[in-house]
Amino acid sequence: MIPNEMTPTMSPEQVLEKLPPRLRVKLTQRGDCLIWTGGKKGKGYGVLSLNGRRGRAHVVIYEALVGPVPEGLQLDHLCRTRLCIWPGHQEPVTCRENLMRGNTIAACQAAKSHCIRGHPFDGVNTYRAPNGTRKCRACRSQQRSPVRGRRPALEMAHVSGTARYGVGV
Repeated sequence: MIPNEMTPTMSPEQVLEKLPPRLRVKLTQRGDCLIWTGGKKGKGYGVLSLNGRRGRAHVVIYEALVGPVPEGLQLDHLCRTRLCIWPGHQEPVTCRENLMRGNTIAACQAAKSHCIRGHPFDGVNTYRAPNGTRKCRACRSQQRSPVRGRRPALEMAHVSGTARYGVGV
């Protein structure tokens, strides 16, 4: 197999023709996906060796048929199927883009348009905390309000312990 002899637009059948027989027997077609049925690695990705290169199945096959994954990028499964090795379902993207496209905590948080109290996350009402998370200005303002959190004097005396020890009774 010569790198760059195909493009990711080739059909799964054309990809199968390019692969050695020992790999073809470990692939099955499910819809548009070419599913790796051989060895699996942690997190549900296929693993294989080809031309002296061992790694995740989708990456090894992509590099063998399309060419190297560009520096600083990783392959995103457009079909969301980790065992799919068809290069047509792989796209080189940044780590951030891959995380934002997936079902991750970061993606869920980024998709939120309002805070938990219903205030919009927009340019005026949103600020970034030192750790990079988005915060709601309206909620922060309410939390810092002098009226909020104030307790009646009797309750405060009890809480501070003065009533308990007979001081001020």
